[in-house]
Amino acid sequence: IFKAYDIRGIVPSTLNDTVAEGLGRAFGTVALAEGQTTVAVGRDGRLSGPMLSAALIRGLVAAGVRVIDVGVCTTPMLYFAASTLCASGIQVTGSHNPADQNGFKLVLDHAPFHGEAIQHFLPGGPFALLPLEEGRSSMVWSERSDVARRMLALPPEDLRAEIDRRAAGWRGTITGIGRISSHPLSLGLARRFVGPRLALVADAAHVVHPLAGQGLNLGFGDAATLAELVIEHLRLGLDPGDPALLEAYQARRRPAAAAMAAATEGLNRLFSNDAGPLRVLRDAGLNFVNRSERLKAMFRQAAAGRGAHEPRLFRGEPI
Repeated sequence: IFKAYDIRGIVPSTLNDTVAEGLGRAFGTVALAEGQTTVAVGRDGRLSGPMLSAALIRGLVAAGVRVIDVGVCTTPMLYFAASTLCASGIQVTGSHNPADQNGFKLVLDHAPFHGEAIQHFLPGGPFALLPLEEGRSSMVWSERSDVARRMLALPPEDLRAEIDRRAAGWRGTITGIGRISSHPLSLGLARRFVGPRLALVADAAHVVHPLAGQGLNLGFGDAATLAELVIEHLRLGLDPGDPALLEAYQARRRPAAAAMAAATEGLNRLFSNDAGPLRVLRDAGLNFVNRSERLKAMFRQAAAGRGAHEPRLFRGEPI
């Protein structure tokens, strides 16, 4: 039942409440070892979903973790809950498979529990593959404009070969490609995130390099921070368009966006430069970070939006 990107079986012959409860205990134990004390659980509309979800939750609780039961939801909704209410989650879903099957998709500390996302830096920019399911991956490929135009003009088989060469065997041989769209990269940061009764969030406020998906994380942080401030004001009977509220939002979010914009742009320039001395220093720095669990944890926390002004939703707390 253990597939490349999920756990999946036939109910009840290979997947039943005993298996689900055991999975909950195992995942809860690993989560606690990684410092994750809360796990979100959701399920799709399959008839076996309530039984498997209940057993899974029993196992998680027995392992000692707190469970947020999201209920019936789509997989992207569960992933959103796991990224905002806590950092880990399990979706009970059979995806597109026959009705007698069901399964589990797992996220641990904002990352897929099975399937490893990879990103490496090439002279034109970073190339990333993010695992989906059934041997498929989502691709983010940054390239110089002239090279990008040339790649997009290639016949499909030649383009597949170029992608396969850049993937460097991380996903085996790339056997086919789906629809590809291109978007010019830019760097932008609004001078002000607020105006009279107006707040800018996500890409309306900032545009950063698509490095490790940090633009998405920034947008989540904007929305969570604004929601927290607005609800606090409403509870006090205050105007949600109060200039003081909007200035507080800008004070919390603009420095974070500016820092992330500088970091992603700097990393892209650093790793896309293949000059000999710079490469030696860069590799030495990476090796040093890779040997330090404390530094790696610090970078993970920063990438996840944790910090002095971390929204309560990011800590799994209600607002």
